Amino acid sequence: MSNITNLADEKAETEILERIESFSQSVDVSPCVCCCHDLFNALQSNEVVLDIRSVSDFCCGHILGSYHLTISNTSRPKSIEDLISNDKQREHYVEVAHLTHKFWIIADNTKSNKTIEEDILVFVTCIKKLDNNCNVKMLDSFHSFQSSYPFLIESLTKEVLEELPAPSKIPHYPNAILPNQLYLGDMDSCSQGYIFKDLCLTHVLNVAAAHVANHFEDMSILPDKVITKMSKSALQYLQTNKITYYSVAIDDLEDIDIKKHFGKVLDFIGVLDCFCVNLFY
Repeated sequence: MSNITNLADEKAETEILERIESFSQSVDVSPCVCCCHDLFNALQSNEVVLDIRSVSDFCCGHILGSYHLTISNTSRPKSIEDLISNDKQREHYVEVAHLTHKFWIIADNTKSNKTIEEDILVFVTCIKKLDNNCNVKMLDSFHSFQSSYPFLIESLTKEVLEELPAPSKIPHYPNAILPNQLYLGDMDSCSQGYIFKDLCLTHVLNVAAAHVANHFEDMSILPDKVITKMSKSALQYLQTNKITYYSVAIDDLEDIDIKKHFGKVLDFIGVLDCFCVNLFY
């Protein structure tokens, strides 16, 4: 069984498996399997990603903000942070994520089904035993996430467990409504060039036009202070791809009649053959 490190002998491994089997019989430890787009949205809600693949696989590529987990027979974990592989990641978890009750498991999908199931059973059982009220989901395919969201993958040059750095901060992105087609964003989303570049956005429906500017409608008047803060690749994308806007001034009040705007808004969204973003205030 992978990721159970430093096993002294077969007896120690047997004891671990017996404890796992005993607990798993009394608690539902089957995680809900979800797709890469579900995880993309979950990252914006500060749900915690726990990577149980090998250290070498983790270093070759992992999701931004994820923690690497291992299980050792030398000690019984008293908290979820005890499962985290090294000190820097553990300290970061205690400081940033220890109050969460929503977790995602990243497993090695290249293994046999039986081996994957064993890995997942071990870790989910430990997590549930430490926090029985938590919600655990599993990504159906790391490679699918890597292919769909390469800008949220990072790699490390060193494959030494003790030298794994603290997780990187996850950038802000809009939520995917229809992946690769329609996104729901906010006031911050509409002014971030990297979002347009990473998601290949070309159209914006701005329903808060009275409060939020169409930032990239005319790149020739973009302030220098905005340009200097933007990456070269994001700036190049915005200069190469014209962003088309449709603006509607709708106040967020209960007595506002929004139905009168549905026709033109749906026409704007419906005729698009390319990527679009739906931005709300």
